[in-house]
Amino acid sequence: MSVTVNDLMSPGVVVAQPDHTVEYVRRQMRTLEIHAIPVAEDDGTPIGLVQSRNLIADLDPAKPVREVMEKDVLTAERGTNVRLAAKILRQNRRNHLIITDAGAIVGILSSFDFLKLVEGVEFQDEEDAEDATFKTDVFDVPKT
Repeated sequence: MSVTVNDLMSPGVVVAQPDHTVEYVRRQMRTLEIHAIPVAEDDGTPIGLVQSRNLIADLDPAKPVREVMEKDVLTAERGTNVRLAAKILRQNRRNHLIITDAGAIVGILSSFDFLKLVEGVEFQDEEDAEDATFKTDVFDVPKT
């Protein structure tokens, strides 16, 4: 069985509208502890992405997100193979892929989500994960 982006994505993603304010998006990111929010038209068609790095500047909180969003978004249908999704992200040097179904946003996949694959292969159960020690070139770091 092939793993698809549907298996890894975060479903039920919060979506902003182009007229939502910078303050609204900042509040959503803080509350939900997320770093990216897709921006969509009323019909769910993705038109942008606001990442926390887009909000670092001293922006007017009332500014509409359409003025700060990244407009060249990457999308993939929910049945897309994760290898292709990883290739798309890597080749475009991006961290987020908006997942769609018939053109409407159904989730988001971040580069961080790919760690779920590694965890599934590396650790057979939670006990293995608890005992893991992660090694670096300089020292061993016990898992905390």
